[in-house]
Amino acid sequence: MNSKIEKVVIHNANRIMVCGLSSTGMFMDGLQVWDVPYFMSLAMWLALPECNSFVENLVEKTKQKLH
Repeated sequence: MNSKIEKVVIHNANRIMVCGLSSTGMFMDGLQVWDVPYFMSLAMWLALPECNSFVENLVEKTKQKLH
């Protein structure tokens, strides 16, 4: 398998585990007011690699157009 594909597969498996375990823990004690910021931070953490990749690509394309 390609190392980039392996990295993506491992990363996605990690995300699924973290999201599943976090959601299970959150729902086991019942929904509470402080679960909202926790869920928002979890969603942001799970989406962070894509956001970073998007910003890096955007910066790279901007640099290429400026030169």
